[in-house]
Amino acid sequence: MADVAAILLAAGFSHRMGRANKLLLEIDGVALLRRTAEMLVSVPGVRVTAVLGHDAEQTGAVLAGLDVQLTVNPNYAEGQRSSVFHGLSMAHEAPVSMVVPADLPLLCVDDCLALLDAHTGVRTSANSAAVTMPVRYRDDDMQRGNPVVLSRAARQDVVRGGVNLGCRGLIERRPDLVNVFESDSDGYFVDIDTPQSYRDAAR
Repeated sequence: MADVAAILLAAGFSHRMGRANKLLLEIDGVALLRRTAEMLVSVPGVRVTAVLGHDAEQTGAVLAGLDVQLTVNPNYAEGQRSSVFHGLSMAHEAPVSMVVPADLPLLCVDDCLALLDAHTGVRTSANSAAVTMPVRYRDDDMQRGNPVVLSRAARQDVVRGGVNLGCRGLIERRPDLVNVFESDSDGYFVDIDTPQSYRDAAR
């Protein structure tokens, strides 16, 4: 059994991108979704599950040939939180889960390993609720990044609805739960949401 269940979020509408599905846009000749998935399957000890929804046929085809389990969230139109629930419910008994939005063009294997090491270094028991998030500080403002790593107990709390990983105030409200991993790596913080951010990433 893999030690880490990576949940690759690939179900959204990409509203801010306009008509295009951002996950199908290419960077260096490779669709963004496949680029992120190829990176994840290269992380040692990780089993990848991609949560599909909008354009599921096309996004699934992009992942053809990769060692990635595909699942379709029937409630994807309700928003990303429903896809997080759907994916984490499939993590089964993995001691660690990692929730990975698919629109992180600079995220690399070393970023994932550093985040996983930080999580393991703080909380070693899978039965202890813990969430590890990357953050950085710019002009005294804290920027929260992705992916997010969860212990088994924290994953169960999320699936039960007790923890909202998307809540902006989670770090302040639940210091008992959240481990802050400070890093300046753009891999955690650069995403593609708009045509301009895609042009910047594709340079």
